[in-house]
Formats: sequence, C-alpha cells, structure tokens
Amino acid sequence: RGRWLKPWSSPVAETAARGLADPNLVPVIRQDRALTDRVADALRETLQRRPGGGAGAVSFRAAVVDAMGALQYPAFRGRFTELIGPNEPTPVRRAAVRALGDLRQAEAADTILDLLRDKDPGIRADAVAALGKTAGPGHAERLFQFMNDEPVESIRNAAWRVLAGIFADAG
Repeated sequence: RGRWLKPWSSPVAETAARGLADPNLVPVIRQDRALTDRVADALRETLQRRPGGGAGAVSFRAAVVDAMGALQYPAFRGRFTELIGPNEPTPVRRAAVRALGDLRQAEAADTILDLLRDKDPGIRADAVAALGKTAGPGHAERLFQFMNDEPVESIRNAAWRVLAGIFADAG
C-alpha cells in the first residue's frame, strides 16, 4: 500500500494514511492534540494537492479521506461535505459519506439524508450507515419515506435497522 502513496504524499500523510487504517493506532494519535493537529494538517494538505486524476489518484484520494474520517477531526466536516458533491469520483464521495458518519455529529444528518436520493446505490448504502451514527428522532420521517421508495432490499433493510435504533435510543 505504501508504494502507491509515495508519489503523492508527504511522509507524515503517508504514515497517517497507512496508520489510520489500523484501528489500534487511532486512539493513540487522538490522545496527543499536537500530533492530531499535525496529522490532520498533513492529510488536508495532501488531499488539496491531489485533485482528480486517474484511477490511482482517485484511489489515493479516497484513502486519504478514509484516513481523515478515522481521525474524527470535527473541523473536517465542511471538507467532507464538499467531497460528497456529484463532481467528485464515486470512491471519494463514498469515503466522504463514511467520514461524515464517523464524526458522529447530529448536524451532519441533514446533509447525509439528502444523499438518500443519489442514483448510486453504494452512496445510498453508505449514507444509511452514516445515518446510523448521526440521525435522531427528528430524521425518522424522512428515513421512513426513503425506505418506502428504495428499490434495493439490502439498503431498505439497513435503513429499517437504523430507524429501529433511532426509536430504541429515543425510548
């Protein structure tokens, strides 16, 4: 994995992207605010320097966004929201949706709910999973309406589990 990261990344971003894929390392990084800030800055800079490109660049950008999501850095929410836009490649958009969910910020749920209308079933599936981490009772009606219209059974079932979780948490 490190081999395809080198052409595009600083050493800090390369290490972070690789390390943040390891769930055991994330809590260690997050314990040190200065280290968290340094890793966040390196990931932000790396993503900014690598717009678009071929398949390798798209995979790299998606990996950087996944690493950013694993860091759970609240200041990234605006960037993740930008990256879910239709002009981004699907792998980057999906990584951004997952990252929004990983932030566990209720404020992100409205943005994520809008993705339930996306034509790509992968985006919709990731949006449902992200809603499981962000949605509250105020989002239940839109999620229920989505379930009635969703053509993919596995996504409908996942939405049902999220909706049940919302009501279990509220009750």
